[in-house]
Amino acid sequence: MNKKQILTDFKWLNQMGRQTLLKCCRILGVETTRLMKGGMTCQLSCKQLRSKIRQQLGRGTFRDRYERLSFFLEDWQPTELDPVVEDEPNPEDVVRELIDDVRNAW
Repeated sequence: MNKKQILTDFKWLNQMGRQTLLKCCRILGVETTRLMKGGMTCQLSCKQLRSKIRQQLGRGTFRDRYERLSFFLEDWQPTELDPVVEDEPNPEDVVRELIDDVRNAW
């Protein structure tokens, strides 16, 4: 075990919808997009965002980010406004389709 590693239960991440995950990513400084071909970017899926948040928290981050995240989580509760979408389209596939559509338009 790494020294000073904080063991965290990440079940709360599975209850978060996209908007809440994006707020957590901003607090932790986690990337939310991925570079595709030709300078085009796509947004990461919720599953990928959850993975990056777990990775960042498992790796360790600045203490003030932990504190800001804990303050945010104390006030956060799942709401109908931020639903958890299980069958979301993969943003990479959407961007690839867009690239193919542009190529086929020539």
